[in-house]
Amino acid sequence: MIEPLKQLVNRFEVELNDEDKNRDFYRSLRELVTILFAVVFGVGLSELGDFQSLSFWRCPDFWVLVTAYIAVVGSWWGYHWATISGPKETNVLNYLVDCLLLVVYWLLINRRELVPLVLFWYLLMFFLYFLWELLRSCRDFSPEVKKALRLNIIVLVVMSVLWIGSQFLGTLGVFRLLRNWWVIWPTVLGILITYRWRVHLIYKPQ
Repeated sequence: MIEPLKQLVNRFEVELNDEDKNRDFYRSLRELVTILFAVVFGVGLSELGDFQSLSFWRCPDFWVLVTAYIAVVGSWWGYHWATISGPKETNVLNYLVDCLLLVVYWLLINRRELVPLVLFWYLLMFFLYFLWELLRSCRDFSPEVKKALRLNIIVLVVMSVLWIGSQFLGTLGVFRLLRNWWVIWPTVLGILITYRWRVHLIYKPQ
């Protein structure tokens, strides 16, 4: 399976037979992702404006939204850290995953009515993180990419357990806690912060 995947990924390496054209093409893709980040940021700020009450901080929906916004800001930081400090990404599939992630961020901000739904968006987000690293590993299986893949698999398993517990076992015993916002949002926030810190350490220039 790995070899066919590598062949597929290689087909999406765009080569325009001119170094300047290649650089301009991928710069335009990076600019597209940056614009989409700006759109999602704007949506997040407009959603924060809906909390008019002075006791907004007591509302779990406020903290769920803040956690979603932290996910977006952390992704923005990681994306631009990578484009500045690391080698420029040169595969269209990775940029496609970046765009899909921004759709998920929009859903995290706008569709947060139920705990299982919110956990599903985070599960999808971490799956796309894993997919991004998997696509990269087909061309660069460096020690850093190996560590990032392992980290993504661990977090993906944890989020899968949380989602399955809230979706299918949420009426049973201790699993009822997985439908309580005051349990879920700090748990997800802790996972997000830990994940971003670990990724930062993995790809930090030596």
